[in-house]
Amino acid sequence: MRMISCASVPLFEAADADIVFRRLFCALYGSAEPNVALGRIIHWANVAHGLSASTTALDDCVAHVPSGYFYAPQTAAPVPDQVPSLIEQGGDARADVTLIPVVDRAKAATLRDAKFIELPWFVESRFISEGDVHASLRAQLGGDRYRRLRKQARKADAEYAFSIHWGESAKAWIPTFDRLHRQNLAKYGHRSNHFAPSLVEMLFDSPLGARVGIALQTVRATGEAVQACLLAHDDHARMISLIVHGIDHDRVPRDQNLYASTIYDVYCWGAERGVRVFSLGRGAPNVKASLGANVFRPLANYVFPHQPQWTPQLLQLRALAEAAMQATMASLLQTGNGR
Repeated sequence: MRMISCASVPLFEAADADIVFRRLFCALYGSAEPNVALGRIIHWANVAHGLSASTTALDDCVAHVPSGYFYAPQTAAPVPDQVPSLIEQGGDARADVTLIPVVDRAKAATLRDAKFIELPWFVESRFISEGDVHASLRAQLGGDRYRRLRKQARKADAEYAFSIHWGESAKAWIPTFDRLHRQNLAKYGHRSNHFAPSLVEMLFDSPLGARVGIALQTVRATGEAVQACLLAHDDHARMISLIVHGIDHDRVPRDQNLYASTIYDVYCWGAERGVRVFSLGRGAPNVKASLGANVFRPLANYVFPHQPQWTPQLLQLRALAEAAMQATMASLLQTGNGR
């Protein structure tokens, strides 16, 4: 597993994007302010409950979320001067805890110093191309896996047409994206749809909208869309972020890997336009390693307890989350060393 540094800040991590994400978060949970019980926050509850059934004791703990809102692939760590204000905001909101989600652990020293409890949570995966995208993929995957990926993409291209629609022109595809994204919601048992049509429309109508797109795979013979991906393109950072996918598995043969083919198509589309950083999102890092990911960033939630009764349960959860993260990173290292 090779680690490559990249200092560019993508669109979805820009400071002004937080205003958009706050609106989406509040609309999702029907709250005027970003104060929501942990058990209602899908990106918290799904992971916490998966670690241990005993973590449901935290479900009623009300969190003030001042940044990131789980909509950004990762949240920028606050600078030291900002931390006291963030804690104060949570206290003023009479929340039980202040929650700053999915911060790169390598950049979170100020939060640890301020006595935030660190909860390892997700791994964000990226493919960073060094020059020619095909040469970079071959170097990362090895010859055999690279050829299999190319073969999958060619097979898909014979049956499906790939396209990306940006900004205003993408809005016509929101119902299609919703139909396919809801397939994923059913598969993973999500109770809330954090990219419901009204929220996606809000995103496209926001200052970020021109750089947000919907990628589609449509059946060449019928024009029916069977796979969709919401994504963002940042010219300045030369980066594409894949946000969320949806696929109709009932309409796609089992031997057709449209997920892999779409990622490969995005690589090619981006490379033709000077993109060199591809964020493949959070979760399933071993799958993404098999598709070329060469940077894996452990992300953690940082929680400041305003009410001390929650501290023991948070510390118990931290131990469980740390063990799970160590196992994930060990698995990635093994995968990266065994092409």
